[in-house]
Amino acid sequence: MGVGRAIAYYSAKGWAAFIPVADMSRYDLIVDDGERLIKVEVKTTTRTNGEISLRTKGGNSTWSGIVKYISTSDCDVVFVVNLNTGGEREYPATELAGRSSVVIK
Repeated sequence: MGVGRAIAYYSAKGWAAFIPVADMSRYDLIVDDGERLIKVEVKTTTRTNGEISLRTKGGNSTWSGIVKYISTSDCDVVFVVNLNTGGEREYPATELAGRSSVVIK
């Protein structure tokens, strides 16, 4: 649902959104603002306090035991969505790099 919300957000800006074919990237979308391609990592929460974990533990059954954090080498922006309140926000990856969580109401 978070990726769908991100696609709607960027489409409303008039930007093209592309989903990677394979789930091997450290980002969920690529958006084209007409000048550059932007790698977008999408994070969602349903927690009542609005906390969104920014750590990745591998997804599916591929977890190697290594916890990964947001990195500017992996994505350009992070789009966060609170599925309970409808709150959403885009952050530059530089603002969230190395952090374990962020709260969105």
